[in-house]
Amino acid sequence: MTFFCGSQITISASEPGASYLAARAGFPILPVALTGTDEKTIFGNLKRLRRSHITVTGGTAFTLPPLPARDRDVALQQYTDEIMYRIAALLPEAMRGVYAGHPMLKELLSAS
Repeated sequence: MTFFCGSQITISASEPGASYLAARAGFPILPVALTGTDEKTIFGNLKRLRRSHITVTGGTAFTLPPLPARDRDVALQQYTDEIMYRIAALLPEAMRGVYAGHPMLKELLSAS
């Protein structure tokens, strides 16, 4: 299990570690987005003994192609971006961060 992290408000660019593992192993990736987990809300609710409303949204599983022999760094960045676009598509618009205006995200959103 590998996690991509964003700030508590929006997602940010990610490192290619999970993409490398997924491409090498050939296992499916299940994009999942969590909302309602920002520290301010969680701790504020804990102080007042109130429930926090956390939403888990799962996408469609997909696999990455095997890593090419050449230009691996370029391929890993593309794979990482693919994962992040799919996670961003599961988030509310205000939380999509650096992926918000990308054409690939728009394509994913229009397909769903």
